Amino acid sequence: RALWAQGDAPGALPWFQLAHLLATADLNILNQLAVAYMALGHRDDALKAFETLLAAAPNSAVVQCNVGVLNGHANRLKAIEHYKKSLTLDPAMSAAQDGYIEIARQLCLWDDFLDTTINNALAGVRERLATGKNADFRAFTALYLPFTPQEQLAVAKSESAKLAQDVGAPLHGTAANREGRLRVAYISADARNHPVGHLLQGMFQHHDRSRFEVFFYSTGVDDGSLQRKAIQGAVEHFIEARGMTSPELAQRIAADGIQVLIDLMGHTADSRMAVLARRPAPVQMHYLGFPGSTGAPYVDYLIADPVLLPPDQPEQRSEAVIYLPVYQVNSHRSLPEGPQYTRESFNIGKDWFLYYCFNNNYKIEPEIFAAWMRILKAVPQGRLALLATDAPVVERLRNQAQHHGVAPDRLLFAGYMDQPSNLARQRLMDLFLDTPAYNAGATASDALWAGVPLLTTQGRSYITRVGQSLLGHLGLPELAAPDLPAYEALATELAHNPERLAALKAHLRAATPQAELFDTAAQVRRLEQAYTQAWQRHAQGQDPADIALS
Repeated sequence: RALWAQGDAPGALPWFQLAHLLATADLNILNQLAVAYMALGHRDDALKAFETLLAAAPNSAVVQCNVGVLNGHANRLKAIEHYKKSLTLDPAMSAAQDGYIEIARQLCLWDDFLDTTINNALAGVRERLATGKNADFRAFTALYLPFTPQEQLAVAKSESAKLAQDVGAPLHGTAANREGRLRVAYISADARNHPVGHLLQGMFQHHDRSRFEVFFYSTGVDDGSLQRKAIQGAVEHFIEARGMTSPELAQRIAADGIQVLIDLMGHTADSRMAVLARRPAPVQMHYLGFPGSTGAPYVDYLIADPVLLPPDQPEQRSEAVIYLPVYQVNSHRSLPEGPQYTRESFNIGKDWFLYYCFNNNYKIEPEIFAAWMRILKAVPQGRLALLATDAPVVERLRNQAQHHGVAPDRLLFAGYMDQPSNLARQRLMDLFLDTPAYNAGATASDALWAGVPLLTTQGRSYITRVGQSLLGHLGLPELAAPDLPAYEALATELAHNPERLAALKAHLRAATPQAELFDTAAQVRRLEQAYTQAWQRHAQGQDPADIALS
């Protein structure tokens, strides 16, 4: 357990195995062994151990929850079944609440059980925070629940604090003081066919190698994608770090003498925040991956812009902020041209007004879906295209449409495509409908690059202001509606006013070629300025402070 607490799951596993052999009837040890198998990807061994546990303790909420975690994305319906059993046994179990909410949202299972679980989760987190306890809830899940921005930050602080327990003294030392080029490193699991990978793939070739020595620690799978190859080929040092434990990776980063470390994941899937907790670099930042403050005292800077994190609202973040003119780096200009599609290519009616939202399903709330259905009822020729996941989700959403009085066949479902084809397909669309509670990020910039106007709302936190930020850079602030009724009215009006829609599309076509939002080289130059200024502050013995670049 000591090794496990230090992040050394591979080192802990044989001791758990030995403990189980010495005490086969001890269900606590067997549960810990099963969790270790699961964490290390030994699914068959984990399943066998959990089956033994379920037979011995079918009414254990902990075991039912862990089996839910094991099934996770591999068998989401089975995961839901075990999470529900866990919550029936113990409605206050935060891990089961968290897991159930995540998968139910992915599957669009909007029912009373989900509502009750969300309410219980909100109440539990608030009670724990009020009494000074750890929130015991993932910061990522908290982003799409109705917490206040301050509560979201408190949850992030709790998760960051938990990752920093017993990590010891900072690891960075004399290696970071070597003369020469500034040694900058990025850490991410998303150097692959992933939205963040799409944004990053054309970035690294623009770094000035005469002034910066660039490292990339890849903690994710090698999927052989174009994104992976582009990133791997453009950085000076590409380190395969997927198999490294957090202590091992932190030691490697410190030994490499990294001076500025940029985490690209935060509290998202496959997070390596535990590496940053060990302070392997003197200056540490977060950028792009997690749409909010990390809440980590060991993350010095958060890279954003004044729309996402207004300077007069410091209570929404724990880091100093590097304010870029445009926060989101893009790589759209480096993409090859996609196919030349027509509406006939996808059986889209020529007279249809095609709304669409290619956001992940977990970003869709019942409230925004109901708004979309009201829009469709007001626009008889309207259709709504969503990303397909699996057949039960498609059926569920079509049933929801019928429940709202909209013919199910007015919902269209699109499959996943490579990025050039995906962008070419989007040029056939009329209007992107954003999800106000959790905005589109990379998906929003895809739509704008494809020349499709994006309709969003003005939010009160980082994740609800992304669309507003992107639209402002393209001179379309009027498409960030003040509230949901205004959003609905504008979505309806644009369908009935083809001249105004055409003018918006013409504006996008004119603005996109020179917009800094899509100028990757300019974005990298700004980032390099930020890294240099942050390092200079450190070298002069100054604490991190907000940095504004123009």
